[in-house]
Amino acid sequence: MNRYYAIIIMLAAVLLAAASPAFGGPIYVKPTASGSGDGSSWANAMGSLQGALNLASTSGRSVWVMGGTYNPGATLNWPSNAKAFGGFHDGDTLFSQRDIAGNPSVITGANTRRVILVDNVTNTRIDGFTITNGRENWGGGINCTSLNNTNVIANCRIQNCVAPGDYGGGMASNGCSGHIIENCVFDGNTSSSLGGGLFVHHSDVVVRDCVFSNNRNSFWGGAGAVVMSATAATRFERCTFVDNRVEGGDARGAGLFIMAAPWHDISR
Repeated sequence: MNRYYAIIIMLAAVLLAAASPAFGGPIYVKPTASGSGDGSSWANAMGSLQGALNLASTSGRSVWVMGGTYNPGATLNWPSNAKAFGGFHDGDTLFSQRDIAGNPSVITGANTRRVILVDNVTNTRIDGFTITNGRENWGGGINCTSLNNTNVIANCRIQNCVAPGDYGGGMASNGCSGHIIENCVFDGNTSSSLGGGLFVHHSDVVVRDCVFSNNRNSFWGGAGAVVMSATAATRFERCTFVDNRVEGGDARGAGLFIMAAPWHDISR
């Protein structure tokens, strides 16, 4: 009899775990929390991107983010094992229903801070977001530090971000070994020194199917779009460079400037 009750208790525990918000499906996020705010459904969506990322990091669940504008009030610190996807509508039940272009999930730095920091983490994905109005040296939009090839930034638009006194208006990659940037648009970003769109330093990065447009270096140095500095094995595949420019003294390479880089691969 005791064994019978023990089995019943174990089955009840399994069913309870399966029904709980920490088990199984996506973590849902809206610009404003709804219902219980535990992220278990669109009706109970979380309102905190940082909170959702932290939960994803420990639970193994992905984050589905509804279209709208998100101003976190502080730089988002992207943790290991957090994978977030933007462009969903309220009520979407299938991943294929998201509409990145028509229903963008916009994360803003409000022209006061960096938008996203991805620092010394693994197994991350930032997918389907517009990242805008960031302001910070070494990556006004995104700063990537000490990442490997388990970290992916995909289907994002990084725009109108600024490095006011240094490198990488849109994004900076420093000390990374193989992280991936794919199918992204870098548009209208500015630096005052090197790499208005993207600055790659001491990093091996794969950049594929990206567009760099209307980025600029506003004061000194090189490349309105991309600077590769002391990189070892960075690859650019099927990328497009349009209307990038360099202004000011010692201007070099409006689209791409390679400095102190022993090896690189630029294809198609």
